[in-house]
Amino acid sequence: MRFEMVAPGELESFLEKPDVMLIDLRTSQEFTKMHIKTAVNIPFHELNSALLPMDATLLLYCERGGLSLNAARELAGIGYRVLSLAGGIHMCPRKMLVGY
Repeated sequence: MRFEMVAPGELESFLEKPDVMLIDLRTSQEFTKMHIKTAVNIPFHELNSALLPMDATLLLYCERGGLSLNAARELAGIGYRVLSLAGGIHMCPRKMLVGY
């Protein structure tokens, strides 16, 4: 399977879909300081042990986009539907951030 990139301006429309799970791959400390509304925190190093729903579309993000790309490739390779936020949290519109 392949994954797709989501432009920051498109993020809000994806989050309105009930089957999309937004996952912040940064550390719990980074997540506490600032994250995108509705996100759950599953740090990148814990991703392999996480129980992720196969029936959801996983929308991943990190600091600048590199980790989420790697994770998206891995997860798509084992059958998940995956999206990755282009540019990471730093490209996200401010109105969607908690703790900014």
